[in-house]
Amino acid sequence: MRTPSPNVILDGRYERIREAGGIACPAVLIAVAVEFEGRRQVLGL
Repeated sequence: MRTPSPNVILDGRYERIREAGGIACPAVLIAVAVEFEGRRQVLGL
């Protein structure tokens, strides 16, 4: 991201995955920047 963003949205959710013969529910976190024009850019996942 090259320009400053007025808004950064942080969100998280739990996803079910199969792991070692069982089911795990790890958290998945995401950071999204919303630019002045309304465009969104994922900063991290």
